[in-house]
Amino acid sequence: MSEEQQLKDALALVNFEPCRGAERPQIMPCFECDNGTMLPITLNYHTNHPNLGDITIPSVPMLRCDSCGDTVIAQEGSAYIECIINALKTN
Repeated sequence: MSEEQQLKDALALVNFEPCRGAERPQIMPCFECDNGTMLPITLNYHTNHPNLGDITIPSVPMLRCDSCGDTVIAQEGSAYIECIINALKTN
């Protein structure tokens, strides 16, 4: 099964509300540069899982500094990634 089909199958199994969570990431000061503000964005997340191989998870919530560009995965994003990976592992 192709990576794209695996992802489509996993996304079809996932109930997005619990995976996405009710709260959006909060805007906060940048911890890296102390000059900017961490703003919510969504980006694709690429990883190499030991059992699943290379996978791409679309539209993961993250925070990016508007000054230095530092990007971190928000708590909501971590939960979403875990939810998708768990769904892929059960297929």
